[in-house]
Amino acid sequence: MDTKSQSSHLPVSILRNMSDAVIATDKRGMITFTNPQADSLTGWNHDDALGQPVRTVIKLLDSEKMTTVKIPAPSFFQHNHKPLDLSHYILVSNDEKQTLIDAKLTPITGYRWTAPSQS
Repeated sequence: MDTKSQSSHLPVSILRNMSDAVIATDKRGMITFTNPQADSLTGWNHDDALGQPVRTVIKLLDSEKMTTVKIPAPSFFQHNHKPLDLSHYILVSNDEKQTLIDAKLTPITGYRWTAPSQS
């Protein structure tokens, strides 16, 4: 493998091996990438999560009120380029396991990248 090919796989390798959960979406809010930590927290298999609306995979509760928190529509980030703080929310996994999270939804604009398959 040449140096250019190796360097193009480096970001994917870093994202897959991070201890933080990473979920990437396209502009429509459809999931394009998850890392193993995200798969574990959400209870979704990577292959099953790909192409799903982020609102289907990520279900949140307000930790104080125990009410459902709706993730903003993708258009929210087209007008607001600041991270959205999701501190002290509860992530409800696909199998109903609840985990207190400290997360940020961060739009990354001006960059087009499609992650290769998890295999």
